[in-house]
Amino acid sequence: YAGQIHGDTPEERMRSLADLLSQRRIPVSVENSTEGAVLTAHACPYPNLAEQDQSVCSMERMMYSELVGKNLTLTQCRLDGDSDCRFQAG
Repeated sequence: YAGQIHGDTPEERMRSLADLLSQRRIPVSVENSTEGAVLTAHACPYPNLAEQDQSVCSMERMMYSELVGKNLTLTQCRLDGDSDCRFQAG
């Protein structure tokens, strides 16, 4: 994905990532909060795998962090009973 992510700021890069994921039919959105930009995944791209091994969530967080250029924190996770997975720039 790295060559397809564009933008000068982490938020711009997060929006570019969201566009790329949406093109791959992974429903995501980006919003601003007082703590920073938030990427919300409305569906898991690896639901069966994630249910067996939650380290997939850490892998996604690390990949998104690298693509955005800023450390992201997984603040909500569907596997913990939340409605969405939220990755917060901090």
